[in-house]
Amino acid sequence: MKTKLNLHFSLAFLSVLLLSNSFAQKNSVNASVYRDPSYQSMIISSPENNLSNKKDVNTKILKHFNKAFRDAKNVKWTQLDNNFLATFTEGNITTHSLFDKKGHLIYSIDYFLEKELPAKIKDIVMSNYPQYAITSVARIQQDGQKIWIVKLASKAKYLSVRIENGQMEEVENFEKSN
Repeated sequence: MKTKLNLHFSLAFLSVLLLSNSFAQKNSVNASVYRDPSYQSMIISSPENNLSNKKDVNTKILKHFNKAFRDAKNVKWTQLDNNFLATFTEGNITTHSLFDKKGHLIYSIDYFLEKELPAKIKDIVMSNYPQYAITSVARIQQDGQKIWIVKLASKAKYLSVRIENGQMEEVENFEKSN
């Protein structure tokens, strides 16, 4: 079970890291695109696996999805091997939720901006990095666990921190290019 959790967390974390590494590629890129939670959807889904409509999705999956995410808007389904990824929005939050073929939720990743971040998590981050601004947030939920990935920027650096069970760990730190 731990291996399965680590595999899914690793996949989710990889998608977040792919997004963050694009910061160092070009200095002239408008950084606001990285703050837009909808940008992350381009990383995970691929057009060749997109399902044309929800009729292609198992009724068990749709039943569990509709029960868990009643306010979901702009739902897009992608088949990934034997699993189904739902990408959707709820208010200002973009979510990617992976379901198995029986309709069980494997994991869910929410992407949002600082204003949606719970005060407790924000306090942990800002008490350690007061000179940084929060640029984006991802919350990964799997097997009852919540892991937060918070992207930060200062005048000279970009950072990513991971918060789980109130413990913070710096997972990425690099200089801005001139």
